[in-house]
Amino acid sequence: MTKEQELLNRDRLFSQTVMEKGVEAWALFCAREVIMGTPKHSPYLKEWNNIVPLMKDLYNRPGLSFSWEPSFVFVSEDESLGVTTGMYKRTFVENKKQVTVVGKYVSTWQKIDDEWKVIFDMGN
Repeated sequence: MTKEQELLNRDRLFSQTVMEKGVEAWALFCAREVIMGTPKHSPYLKEWNNIVPLMKDLYNRPGLSFSWEPSFVFVSEDESLGVTTGMYKRTFVENKKQVTVVGKYVSTWQKIDDEWKVIFDMGN
């Protein structure tokens, strides 16, 4: 397996695990010092403890479905950093209507203790 395929598989596993475990999955796949950019939080949220409330709000939405699929992957030559980018889809119920949000994401990954962890995540 190539280093790129390894990271693609890790990102896909992240997406699958999020649907099963919600907020807990983000804690498993993100570094504690993760930085997250979202349309509603300017400029960024830093560190896991500050991101947990955002994730809990998201996963408390009725009928939530949230998944993504990476389209491109880049891994540094020394395999210490990587980037995945692709499309996400989030569906939930708001005011008794189903809402679907589709967008692009970019995640920067770092090898920490021989495991890929997200250190920067941004979606639009």
